[in-house]
Amino acid sequence: MKATKAKIKENPRNNIRKIARKLNMDKSAVSMAVRKDSGMKLRAMTKVWGLTANWRQKRLERLRILLRMRILLNEVVSIRQNCLY
Repeated sequence: MKATKAKIKENPRNNIRKIARKLNMDKSAVSMAVRKDSGMKLRAMTKVWGLTANWRQKRLERLRILLRMRILLNEVVSIRQNCLY
């Protein structure tokens, strides 16, 4: 079971199937070892798309444009409502 702990410490993003394949063990045996011996819980880590500084800037610009459009739309709606009454 020390081998499973070592593999997890080596790369915690590895899933149980990969670790079991590397150690030539059954998947359920590895998962039981992780749960009982290590006291860890099995959680799938989701991959997140990292944003570069350029993408963040573009996103911020689009957000500002959308906010301006929303403010203008709200003003138009309020003007129309005032004209109806």
